[in-house]
Amino acid sequence: MAGECNGFKVRVDKFGREYFEVCVSKGATVRDLLRILGLSESEVVVVLNGEVVAEDEELGPDVHVKIHSVVSGG
Repeated sequence: MAGECNGFKVRVDKFGREYFEVCVSKGATVRDLLRILGLSESEVVVVLNGEVVAEDEELGPDVHVKIHSVVSGG
């Protein structure tokens, strides 16, 4: 069936402008999620349930992911 999720869904807030759910497999990490979304690890900060996490952090069901753009300049 199209649209079926064989893992679990995580809620994503991307840059405070887009809100959606993404299906990931069991054992997926933040790095895997960023790859699915086409985002570079060096250009974003990821917050899971209110806590900044590293890219190797494993995702779980019922997490809320906020992705923030890293701003640099001089």
